[in-house]
Amino acid sequence: MSKGSNRQCMAGYARILARFAQEPMSAAQVIEKTGLTRDNANRLLSEMHRSQLIRIIDWDMPHNKVVAPIYYFGAGPDAEAPKKRPDGKPCKPRKTQEKPRRSNFMAFLSIWRSLEDGCVSRRELAEECGVNRATVERVIVVLKRNKLIYRSGWDTSVRPYVELFTVGKKSDAKKPKSQCRKVLNRLYRQRKKESAPISAIYNAFAANDERQAA
Repeated sequence: MSKGSNRQCMAGYARILARFAQEPMSAAQVIEKTGLTRDNANRLLSEMHRSQLIRIIDWDMPHNKVVAPIYYFGAGPDAEAPKKRPDGKPCKPRKTQEKPRRSNFMAFLSIWRSLEDGCVSRRELAEECGVNRATVERVIVVLKRNKLIYRSGWDTSVRPYVELFTVGKKSDAKKPKSQCRKVLNRLYRQRKKESAPISAIYNAFAANDERQAA
């Protein structure tokens, strides 16, 4: 993302959310570390706060300046805004104007909510959230690298096995061993043997029907 960028991609949202998981930040710090314009940084923080991705844990009270909230990762109650500054003057917290949420932020939020529900694959995220697989992969990489999600399991109903992800900091589930061809053949023969009596009964009824018809 370039300096002063007016837009943020979904992987960018993931990176900023990961920063909040590492340390609390004010709007000024977000601008400094991401290169967003002031208007877009404030709008992004408003969107994340309304969606309960971040919460206010403290307030920055610079002398003779507007009091600014300090945000941190996760949902929860906000810290109460101070009523007075250190110099005794009344505080004037910065007013945030709520604007319609951007479509790419809503798509990112949809991915995050699906991951909160748990055990979801990349393909399922792409289909459920209406996002292409490449974008989902970039978001997954950023979130997993920053330990906001973990591999919670594997879908063994398909080949090759598919990773499943969930929000959290738990250890990754180990990939189960795939069954060798010899084991698969044995299971096939066993199922065939178990179904043989049913086939014999069906064939007997069919033969009897043919004799009666003749």
